[in-house]
Amino acid sequence: MSRAKTQFIEGYDGTKLALRSYQAHSFCQAVLVLTAATSVIFDPLADQISRMFPIIVKIVEVRGHGESSGKRGYSATKTCLWKDIKTFLHHFRFNHPELPIFLGFIFFSFLNIYLFLINL
Repeated sequence: MSRAKTQFIEGYDGTKLALRSYQAHSFCQAVLVLTAATSVIFDPLADQISRMFPIIVKIVEVRGHGESSGKRGYSATKTCLWKDIKTFLHHFRFNHPELPIFLGFIFFSFLNIYLFLINL
């Protein structure tokens, strides 16, 4: 398995947001977006999922985590966290308009986003 190259997109406030993309098949049926504190330890999982199924797997790192910029281990507010996620989703929708997008969570990022979503 070769580690995917880290790509960056610009957040709503100019923050650099990191992501990795895995796609083993030329024809894919969906995009699976996994949020993680750091994508490096989940590269093998993303690579394996993309090889086993005809889906594109994206691992994203919200501000302050992994290779994204921002204060380490910190998202300023729930609004910032949600805007980061929306930024990623808009980016993926633009690049893959024909595919459904599924949002998944890994460990603590799940807890953060789940708590955010139930408090909307």
